[in-house]
Amino acid sequence: RAGRCATLAGNLKPAGTLTSNATSETLMFTIPEGYRPGQYVYAICQGNTYYIWTVHLKPDGGVYFSKYRSGSSYSSGGTSTTLPFNLSWIIA
Repeated sequence: RAGRCATLAGNLKPAGTLTSNATSETLMFTIPEGYRPGQYVYAICQGNTYYIWTVHLKPDGGVYFSKYRSGSSYSSGGTSTTLPFNLSWIIA
């Protein structure tokens, strides 16, 4: 955090399976109050090999996994999946 700007970056390795398809989302973790955005924040991130995924942060602090796919084929993220991400936003 720098003033009202916040950044969250990392490389998540799931402890279990994260379900993914075209419409579902799975809560990965929640960031604390005082760091939460005033609006939804989205990023498309690189996954394993040819996979991409969407990470999004909601105003309630929830950080979600969704749309893990290669081309148009959706897949779940398992324990061998690595999920790098980088989000920046203005704190509400």
